[in-house]
Amino acid sequence: MFMKKFYYFLLASLVLIGAGTATAKIANLKGHHAKVPTPEQAAFLQNNLKSKGATIAFTKAIKSGIELKATDKVVGKRNLKATPLITNPTGEKKIYDRAGNGYYYSNGSIGQQAQTGIINIVFGEDNKVYFQDIINYAQGGTFIEGTIEGDQIIVELPQTIVETANGYNLEVAWVNVTDRIADRDNTQAIFTIDGNTISLEGSDENYVLGGVWDDDDTWYGAGDYNSVYTLKEDLPEAITLPEGLTATPYYYTGKFYDGESQISLNNTVNVAKDGTDIYFQGLMTGDADNVILPEAWVKGTLDGNTVTIPMGQYIGMYGSNMMYVVGRGTSGAGDVTFTYDPDAETFTLDNNMYVNGKPDAIYYYIYHLAGNVISLNEPEPEPVPELVTLPDGVEPETDWVVKGTFNTNQGGEDINKATQVAFDGDDVYIQGLAYYFPEAWIKGTIADGIATFAGGQFVGEDDYGQEYVFGYVDGGIGDITMTYDAENNIFTAQNEIVENEGNESLSMWAYTSNVEVYKGEVVEPEVVVVPDGLETKKYTWTATLIESEEDQETGESTPVYTEENLFVNIGLDGDDVYVQGLCVDMPEAWVKGTKEGNVVTFPTGQYFGEQAVLWYSFKHFFVGYNFDAEAIEDVVADYDEETDTYTVRNWIIDNEGQNALNPFLIHTDNVWGAFKEVQGKPQNPEIGSVNLSGNYPNVRLNIPLTDVNGNVMNPDKVFYRIFSDFDKTISQLEFTPEDYESLEETLTEIPYNYDDAYDIYRGGSIVYLNQAGIADANRIGVQIVNYSGMDVPANPAGRTVLDVDGIENESDIIWFKVKNYTGIDDINANVFATGVRYFNAAGQQSKTPFRGVNIVVKTMSDGSVQVEKLVK
Repeated sequence: MFMKKFYYFLLASLVLIGAGTATAKIANLKGHHAKVPTPEQAAFLQNNLKSKGATIAFTKAIKSGIELKATDKVVGKRNLKATPLITNPTGEKKIYDRAGNGYYYSNGSIGQQAQTGIINIVFGEDNKVYFQDIINYAQGGTFIEGTIEGDQIIVELPQTIVETANGYNLEVAWVNVTDRIADRDNTQAIFTIDGNTISLEGSDENYVLGGVWDDDDTWYGAGDYNSVYTLKEDLPEAITLPEGLTATPYYYTGKFYDGESQISLNNTVNVAKDGTDIYFQGLMTGDADNVILPEAWVKGTLDGNTVTIPMGQYIGMYGSNMMYVVGRGTSGAGDVTFTYDPDAETFTLDNNMYVNGKPDAIYYYIYHLAGNVISLNEPEPEPVPELVTLPDGVEPETDWVVKGTFNTNQGGEDINKATQVAFDGDDVYIQGLAYYFPEAWIKGTIADGIATFAGGQFVGEDDYGQEYVFGYVDGGIGDITMTYDAENNIFTAQNEIVENEGNESLSMWAYTSNVEVYKGEVVEPEVVVVPDGLETKKYTWTATLIESEEDQETGESTPVYTEENLFVNIGLDGDDVYVQGLCVDMPEAWVKGTKEGNVVTFPTGQYFGEQAVLWYSFKHFFVGYNFDAEAIEDVVADYDEETDTYTVRNWIIDNEGQNALNPFLIHTDNVWGAFKEVQGKPQNPEIGSVNLSGNYPNVRLNIPLTDVNGNVMNPDKVFYRIFSDFDKTISQLEFTPEDYESLEETLTEIPYNYDDAYDIYRGGSIVYLNQAGIADANRIGVQIVNYSGMDVPANPAGRTVLDVDGIENESDIIWFKVKNYTGIDDINANVFATGVRYFNAAGQQSKTPFRGVNIVVKTMSDGSVQVEKLVK
């Protein structure tokens, strides 16, 4: 399913390169998959594309939470924080070296590495102790509070360390790594003081002190274990300017890299000379958003025309990090060197210079690029190329449209927008062909039905530098050519339009293909509307979901195939065939096809609709894809009247555009078969987790849609019940409008498909338990009810049906023990089946039942075995 719950917060982290892994550069995930360009696009991108705004700033991180449907709901009661945020405690600050291990979140996955750097600990009044950035790989500059008791520091949990604008906050709590859920029952972290060391107690690789989200207790991915802090008694001394030495202001120009992009420099630094010693102040700062240690000095030594700043020179504290200056050597970290020109009075940076978190390995915050220049004389500004403008008296025509497919190394995006065109004799001007600079014009000349636009036209400058447009020609850059149909007012591009970093060689940020500029109006896509009174029939949709799984070590992606059982509704209106349910995120949307004989053709590019999720919106389109031909095409299905089955020939893609391949979900092997409801006992549910502590008690469930005989149940007629056990008093929970604002009537059975995107999620993937006193329950149970083949009342409140016509239609109640009973705990509450095997009379074994008599062998979660008889 497409994960859509995104939240961001700032982390004052560093980026490790070389032998290690990037610890904090997080991709801006937009959907369930990475974007999937065509093979031709992929090769083109891999060879040529650079990254321009493709990822969010490396100091940001993503919360991918549970599934959300379209909603305008504003975050409400789930914005309580456990403790006030502590930002500036008073007391004596001491600096400790970190040791131990930790987890970090990067590019959608969680990795491990040793803790690094230092931690600031403030000792205040009344035995209070404050730890700054307690989690090594989730640093935001805030503190948590503890109290000294004897030789221990007791920290009460949870405590807030990050507050986000949308009300979802990050807390410190104990985390079970295996299930990635907070352990709210353990409300203390204990540190032992032994002389100059402070050690965290009770942690290991599977149980860490980590960052968890306060709304659903899920783990962010950063956490520490085996932490040991040792007092740093001898801090290195930062460089200071010798007494009596006078510094002179110099100009500093060039570029630096902030973890996301290259940014221009236009700074002032101070330079002082003392024989062969050269001092620089303000060299570490980037721009206004990266003001780093502006008062810090570094010292180099002049030998001939080379100034060398030794690797690992300490430059001061930046937040919770000791910072050093490090250069890029031939095999990693090295000295920083400048070439000095005494005649021009310039210092030119020879290698990349890192504002670094380690003295001997590249672990940077930002770095300055080789070629930067420090000059006594004000540099002449680089000439700014001129933008194309319309000649005096030439009026643009505003009723034109530009269409195409915009491509970056993140995938493609359909373009369909209004633009302007102007004519001046044989000259033509078109606006809007540069995606990043939509107001820019380019100029061409029309001759013999061909419009030629000279390559290298300047379209604008931003933080990434100057941009020029070209045509893509024979693997390089050249002119843009378009055919011009004057009668119908259409320009059709004959090559891709490249947005390039410079005007000399191919170094592109993006390109736009299939460009067409025509006179007319922008046509917005419309959703399919079914005829009034259309009668529909439910069909099972069996398919294979194709996903991409990335190897965290090699970075290579491999396809993963998952068999899925879904449902669609199909209605017929003459030769028109309407199908509902092909967009998993917008299940009410329809597509329309036309039947000719036994073949139904569904035009590709049909619009499912726009999905609004918090402050994001996503447009979904129905797209067919032919893998063998590597092309987008109509979806074609063969209908078998005898079996009432539609077999689809090609892939079905839930896509973010009509023409550019940009999938949310990909399904192949698609078959729609008439669904026949069968009464039967449901398979037992599973309870993934139960959390009754904290502000938001909740359960996570897995409600299967098959019965014990393997028959698919109708999700419209599947319900689940949740039970509580208070000291062996068992009750079925009621869900009332007083506790659940989305409800109008009280429910004791929750429909499988019910989803308010806030308290109760489809299939019970998470259900918040807002009932008063639920935190005191000993056990939580769940049971499935299957009403397939029966009429279901609109309001299932209070209904209890054990069997219909002698067929049992309830699963067992599966229990999850939260805490022991008062007195003897004589029930093993968490025992459930972990595996089922079926044997026939001949002793043959199967994972599904045989026809006739079966011996069912269940392996239970406590290691025991149960044997039953089943007749099918």
